[in-house]
Amino acid sequence: MLLATYIFSWQFPHFYGILYENKDDYKKAGFKMLSNEDPTGQQAFNHIAACTLVNTFVPLGMLYTGMINPLFLAPFYYYQAKYIQSVWDFKQNEASVNSSKKLKKKSYMPFMVLLAGFMLSTSHNR
Repeated sequence: MLLATYIFSWQFPHFYGILYENKDDYKKAGFKMLSNEDPTGQQAFNHIAACTLVNTFVPLGMLYTGMINPLFLAPFYYYQAKYIQSVWDFKQNEASVNSSKKLKKKSYMPFMVLLAGFMLSTSHNR
């Protein structure tokens, strides 16, 4: 359940990054998207911040329940800090294309480290 919670909360910031990165293309194509209604990204930032809060603390639950080895938390939080900085940049730059690209890219590494940590920890525990 904790891994599913992490993946669920991870997907929204990642897809907001994709959405705002390509907001002009969606608008030209006539798609009604959040980026058309919220060009500064404030509403998206509120959703991203809530999801980031969840996916920052879920790994501690995974550690507590033995789903992940503590050795994976240091690299996870290193990359999570970089990701959180990109979330703040997204807000400060009002969802610019560059800040959206950065948000999308920075969301990958904490996810990959956590997923690798989960797979290696659970295979090691068997």
